Amino acid sequence: LSAEATYKTIGLDASIITLRNGQQFILDDGDAAIFYGRAKTSMSFTMLEVPLYVKYRFNDNNRVFLGGYYSWMINGKFLAEPVEGRLEKANNPSEITIVNPGDMRYDFNDRLNCWDAGWLLGYERRLFQRITLSGRLSMGVKDIFKPGEKYLAYSMWHMRGTLTVSYRLF
Repeated sequence: LSAEATYKTIGLDASIITLRNGQQFILDDGDAAIFYGRAKTSMSFTMLEVPLYVKYRFNDNNRVFLGGYYSWMINGKFLAEPVEGRLEKANNPSEITIVNPGDMRYDFNDRLNCWDAGWLLGYERRLFQRITLSGRLSMGVKDIFKPGEKYLAYSMWHMRGTLTVSYRLF
């Protein structure tokens, strides 16, 4: 049985292209809209994560582990900025707004949840006497937005992979 505490920042900067089906979301006035075009997004989450898991060693060099985690979000950032495209109201597709660079910016920072919980699965292999290689997959079980804050047409859950090379001192 293992437990740890990890302070970390994870982030993602991406350019998104939504052409065929578009990106559905809810505007600040409550109306549903669909964006077609290109947008930039930037997300980062600084957190204190406490995983608890069980390791199973099936020989001297290989282990698998399974468990869960709880994270406190110390600082969250989620920004989206349409670069070019068009915005249609979902209930009135003929109401179209052409989007140019700098026209719109969506700041979801205050709408992010302050905690996360989920599952983790991993594999660890000792390469040499003191050097170990491990990989982990963590997947949250709840939306990143606060309850009642619905902006996208789908839920967004934390999901991340980690690859670690470690050196044992003692």
